[in-house]
Amino acid sequence: MKAPEPKEKELPYVKVGEENGKAIDLSYADHGSGTPAVLVHD
Repeated sequence: MKAPEPKEKELPYVKVGEENGKAIDLSYADHGSGTPAVLVHD
């Protein structure tokens, strides 16, 4: 018997704009407590 495949956890996102007719989405994850830190990469 084969073990079930783990489901990928989809990150929540916020639509922050649009460019060339395509949505620009910002995904985020919430971990722990305290002062928030924002990391941006492309």
